[in-house]
Amino acid sequence: MMEKIYDDLIELYHNSGKEFFQEMVALLKHRFPLREHTVLIRGETGEWKLGASSLAELDEAVFLLRIAETEFMEKEGNCVRFSRNRPGVLSHIAIPLFIKGKYIAGIWIMETIKKGGSLTDTAVVKTAAILAILIQSVQNEKICLYNRYLDADTNFPGRRYFCHMLERLKKKQHKVLIAAIREKDYRQKVCSQGSMEIINETNELADMFSEMNLGNVFTIAEDTFAVISVESQAELFAHIEQLIYERGYGKTLKGIILNPFGYEDILKELEQRFCLCADGNILLPDIERGNPMMRLFSEEQRVPEQNSPQIKREQEETSSGDEELDFLSMLEQREYL
Repeated sequence: MMEKIYDDLIELYHNSGKEFFQEMVALLKHRFPLREHTVLIRGETGEWKLGASSLAELDEAVFLLRIAETEFMEKEGNCVRFSRNRPGVLSHIAIPLFIKGKYIAGIWIMETIKKGGSLTDTAVVKTAAILAILIQSVQNEKICLYNRYLDADTNFPGRRYFCHMLERLKKKQHKVLIAAIREKDYRQKVCSQGSMEIINETNELADMFSEMNLGNVFTIAEDTFAVISVESQAELFAHIEQLIYERGYGKTLKGIILNPFGYEDILKELEQRFCLCADGNILLPDIERGNPMMRLFSEEQRVPEQNSPQIKREQEETSSGDEELDFLSMLEQREYL
């Protein structure tokens, strides 16, 4: 019986589209007869919403929603019972739909309206586990559909909007630069330390990046954030350097500064540059002089003496008034070139 329910639910998930929840409760009523089924799901802000119900009257399903809002407590266990039944209902059970034993994606309320019909705890628990996975999958797909240009975790604009915005700027011939940062070993840390903790830390990093007000922040990967900015290259470099130094991210971040135009696939170009860039470095756009890789966190860094040939050379280059040479001089002073 369980294999049949599993196969039917999976087939339903792949074929039903927008009517998944309603068709799901119809399937539950067929598989668990003499009972009514109502499924509640989480809304965008964590509140309970009516997913679907086999009840003919909407008001009856809303009654269950209201009582769940006031009486349902998130705790360990396979079932919850509310303080009262609907009229004509012999008994009921509210089954939390757990994801990985922690997060509750929904509530499956099963009401017995007539005596009879076999029902085992094992069948209910296993069916609930399947429902939880499918409900979460449907919800994730809806997030991707409704927030087409937003990242579901950070709520910052995502990859699609990032590319869309660059195309618009390119057509209007605006002069902009991209500054991007990537966190080290994100997936490994998720596996070893748990997803929620690492996601929260990464979101905090995104907020710090946003607070610099360099431009709109985009989430272009789960561990990578970019900003499209009209600031100068030196200004972007200084801000990323400040973020890494002052926030203690020296060993876990790498940065890219890039002119976005002239590349067929900017995301691919960024990915290639991140592969070239070592942790704790900022990779600048291609320039005529020097290696664009800059070490930021070497313990051997030292400030040159004021009368050294290096300082004199920098002063001569700076006096030319050329903006690019000004920037190169600053880098040479810090021994990045």
